[in-house]
Amino acid sequence: MQFVVHCNELPQLCAQVRADMPEARLYKTMGHENYHGDAKAKSMLKWVHSSLTTNVIALSADDVEEILQMDPTSANGVSWFIDYYASWCPPCKEMLPHFRQASVMAGATVRFGSIDCNKYQAFCSEQGVTGYPSPAVYTANARSVAQWYDGDWDDANAFVEHINDIFNPPTTQITEHSWHNGWQADLHATKDVWLVLLTAGQWCGPCQQMNKMMKSVAKSSNGLYKVGIINCDVDRGLCDFLSVTGYPQLRRYRSSPGNDGTDGQLSGFIWNGHSFARNIINWAIEALPDGVMEMTEQTFNANVGSAGATAEAWFVTYSCPRWCRPCANWRPKQKQLAFMMGKTHRIRVAHIDCDDNRAFCNAQGIEAYPRALLYQPGIDHGQQVEIGSVDEVADYLRQVVELIPAERDAASKPPTEFDDVYNEFMQEDEIEDMYGEDDDNLDHDEF
Repeated sequence: MQFVVHCNELPQLCAQVRADMPEARLYKTMGHENYHGDAKAKSMLKWVHSSLTTNVIALSADDVEEILQMDPTSANGVSWFIDYYASWCPPCKEMLPHFRQASVMAGATVRFGSIDCNKYQAFCSEQGVTGYPSPAVYTANARSVAQWYDGDWDDANAFVEHINDIFNPPTTQITEHSWHNGWQADLHATKDVWLVLLTAGQWCGPCQQMNKMMKSVAKSSNGLYKVGIINCDVDRGLCDFLSVTGYPQLRRYRSSPGNDGTDGQLSGFIWNGHSFARNIINWAIEALPDGVMEMTEQTFNANVGSAGATAEAWFVTYSCPRWCRPCANWRPKQKQLAFMMGKTHRIRVAHIDCDDNRAFCNAQGIEAYPRALLYQPGIDHGQQVEIGSVDEVADYLRQVVELIPAERDAASKPPTEFDDVYNEFMQEDEIEDMYGEDDDNLDHDEF
């Protein structure tokens, strides 16, 4: 049903609903939405059809105020994603279709609304809005805290990801209280590797960029390392205690065992490399115990040479990492592969440096580097495996392992020093391969 309201004849009504002239609205069950497109019938008709399936409604200052003061325990205590915009703002109009699409993708966990700051300038300023558009999430249990969106405006998936990151944070917020009351003890107990970003508030542009990147780094960890954030604007005392003099600063922490077998000291390094996710992930994995067995001809013959009798398969890379750049690039990926495969897959990962074992590599027919061979139980020769991404190699090895008879139990083998590494640090989850072909020479300082 369509109504036309002449504001010259009904000025009080138009003033009450704060209607601009001209203005088109679509009233839905949950509220209404304003039209911000061109004055063409085809465009308006397309908007009407899409608006009927989206969940964005127009909000007034009173509406937002009511949302912020709502009791989280009430039936209406839901979370909101609110877009602070201006009707004259071109970027706001460009963002709106993607914001509306996200309202459908997000489901019923979050409601979407928009408030025209051209009509409610004073109120928007009170909420900390300094530019348009400024979308923010208000969770049901923390109404007073605006969790501002700083991602891409033309990507509906990015809006949904922002919501997911709020409800399932990929990083851990470390406070002064948690640092001194549990965090250090947990680190010593778990032997985890932590990347800790020391950052500041919204005023620090580089901090916000680093925050965003560290979320990506955290999502790629799958248990190999953890990522924590310390806001020095909030926990100034902790940052003074840690002698932080500038922002952002990234540190790597792990427990250093004491000489008497105790937990020892908390060792840390400051990142001085380029702020690229792949480099930082390499830096984190660098701190993990190495699950790759470095072999010589003797250790190869003692372990892999009897592959027909062992219950484990061996994935062996032959390379010359000191001068071969592809070999050096594969080295951290091989370490990652060792953690991905784990002992439960009954496959071991090893490396042979052909500069140090030239005659043996020649005898194995190795003519180019790096080259990888898979030695399976019951087979007296190695099968060449093409070196691609870590995920591709891991998927292939898992398929091979499924063909190894289950009754040949690796647990019957006497434990080695490498078993301790696997038992303590191996992870079974698959990890996204974020390594590039070129690795920079990375520097770090110990403190």
